[in-house]
Amino acid sequence: MTEFNLSSTRLNEIQNHDDFQVVWFCSDNNVPNELTNFVDYLKKCHSFETCDNYIKGFQSERKILLVLIYLFDHTSYFNDLSQIQSINVLERNTRNVKYEKQKYSKLIDIFTDEHTLIERLRQDILLTYRNDLPISISRLDEINSERSLTSLDKNTLMFLWNQFFTDYLINFPHTDMNQLKNDMVEQCQLEYKNNQVQLTNIDYFVNNCTNDNALNWYTKDSFLYRLLNKAFRTQNIHLICKFQYFTILLYKQLKELSIKQQQENYMKLFRGQILSRNDLEKLESNVGHLISVNTIMSTTRKEDVARAFIIGAKAGVIFQINVESTKKNILHPFADISHFSSNPDEEEILFFSGTVFHIDSVEKESDSTWIVKLTLKNETIEQIKQIMDGLAKQLSNTTYLHHLF
Repeated sequence: MTEFNLSSTRLNEIQNHDDFQVVWFCSDNNVPNELTNFVDYLKKCHSFETCDNYIKGFQSERKILLVLIYLFDHTSYFNDLSQIQSINVLERNTRNVKYEKQKYSKLIDIFTDEHTLIERLRQDILLTYRNDLPISISRLDEINSERSLTSLDKNTLMFLWNQFFTDYLINFPHTDMNQLKNDMVEQCQLEYKNNQVQLTNIDYFVNNCTNDNALNWYTKDSFLYRLLNKAFRTQNIHLICKFQYFTILLYKQLKELSIKQQQENYMKLFRGQILSRNDLEKLESNVGHLISVNTIMSTTRKEDVARAFIIGAKAGVIFQINVESTKKNILHPFADISHFSSNPDEEEILFFSGTVFHIDSVEKESDSTWIVKLTLKNETIEQIKQIMDGLAKQLSNTTYLHHLF
């Protein structure tokens, strides 16, 4: 069997996997410079025909965040285009703007101040980066260490793949950290080759990132937070491996912090999340079983902070997470990172990718909000460890990932 070599992927094969693009439709050439501080992919359109043709010809899976400058009359038309995720409008005077809100499902708001519009756009972009939560669900009672991998179904294989892949990223032998850093920096530079602001930030990272400040870097709204989370959310293996250097740094610092906080009582944690109906039904039909969260997951001690993330959502979920485990989770550490955060009042608890929870219940709170109760248990950690140890005996270090595809 061919050796599994993730590092050989060409950089230009995995670039531009961003989640969204901002289309700024304005009849003149005035586009605020501050947009480049947080918008990675910006398309400027100066006529209806140009804007319409561009959006209709948009082949990427990215979602379009449309901004209309003094062009509210076009809102109804663009609202019906499938490529559009949201619309923000700037008008000098809103008193003469009349519309039925239910007919404009994608219209976020109408602003009279450009600065306020840009700030709202920035917040929407942060939510776009945050609101995909890749999960896999398994009935671990159907798995034991004696079963062959070839006898397991697709869902169970994906569940196990995520566990093995996390271990691979952190513990793969003969890791050259300098080479991994170079690979990551090259990828970041390629992603932002036309964005001088972000290229400057990347240079600063190269000279200032250390083993002790990975969490500081992660909690910033920066190129690093965006690209790393994009990689995990899209489950793009090659892109994740390009960020192996920082993933290792983040894991090690989170693990050290987790050990220091081992005696801390986390009790109940919260996360506000917008989920698709498909993912919600997946959770509902698997109450009593396990969920693996396949990305780095942020939670908070404060329920009001979590609920702020689903304000106005048509299908918002509040995860209530009960932490029973008092035993340090070596493979999937979690810790309070408030001290490192740019928003310490949010009391953020960070879980490493691959953390497994028991699905206790899924309950409808209102027409637009569901409560999903999860528990992190000692017995689950032990059960998974035993299964992984048994299955690992079937696989070699260099080929085991092949069995999970």
